[in-house]
Amino acid sequence: CANDEMAAGAIAVARNRGLQVPGELSVMGFDNVFFTRYMHPALSTVDYPIADMGRMAARCVLREVYGIEGLDIRNRFEPQLVGRDSTVGRRS
Repeated sequence: CANDEMAAGAIAVARNRGLQVPGELSVMGFDNVFFTRYMHPALSTVDYPIADMGRMAARCVLREVYGIEGLDIRNRFEPQLVGRDSTVGRRS
């Protein structure tokens, strides 16, 4: 799903339709918001280093404001898979 809130909604709809998550349907979110670990099942999600991204954005703005040369904005922020109970491996 596009974000964890939508994934939570998808799980609710799946349950209302009688589907088992993750037995019949795996659901994964994006953002790793705080409540995902407390859901039932706990939501698998993708976590991005938001704090690091915010710090880099602030540095870019400050360098621009103060006219500091040599700004290298090519940074790579690696996402992390947070595997929890809402997903299972592929069936063979």
